[in-house]
Amino acid sequence: MICVLCRGKVSKKKVTEDVTVGHDHLVVRLEAEVCENCHERYYPEGTVDLLQKMKRDLKTRKDRFKPVGQVYQSA
Repeated sequence: MICVLCRGKVSKKKVTEDVTVGHDHLVVRLEAEVCENCHERYYPEGTVDLLQKMKRDLKTRKDRFKPVGQVYQSA
């Protein structure tokens, strides 16, 4: 596959997406095709729908996800 933005070579890689709702963040690891030049990501069909569903679930069903740390803010 060739990148539609820069015409660079595209290859499969494991990537991380951050789904955010307010101060809550959900880290999602998934596979995508990534341009080696400009780093544009191309997701398999249904991936964006899955990320949108996870965002809705993060708003309403936080108990579905496992907490893995804490975030701190300085004054």
